[in-house]
Amino acid sequence: AGLTRLPEMVESVASGEVDCAIGSRRVRGASVKGRRPGRGLMSLCYSLMMRALFPLSAVRDAQCGLKAVSRELVENGVPLVRDGGWFFDSELLLLARRSGYRVKEFAVDW
Repeated sequence: AGLTRLPEMVESVASGEVDCAIGSRRVRGASVKGRRPGRGLMSLCYSLMMRALFPLSAVRDAQCGLKAVSRELVENGVPLVRDGGWFFDSELLLLARRSGYRVKEFAVDW
């Protein structure tokens, strides 16, 4: 994955603009290359399911691994996450949004 947006993401958290900056392959300006069609379809289905089940909390791409998170969210949010595996990211983002933390998606090259 391209890390070109990482400095901007870290700065947005460090400046207090947002509490959680996440890379997204599903927002305008993102590009995905060399991904198997089946994997892309699974990712799309997961994203649509999350947004359907949690319309006010879900983001477009909860599973992108590129994230910058504030210390406050780590200290207050991570202990509340029950899943230590594949759903960790999604659960943390849902808890963050529901608790009033500001989450912003950044387009990435994947």
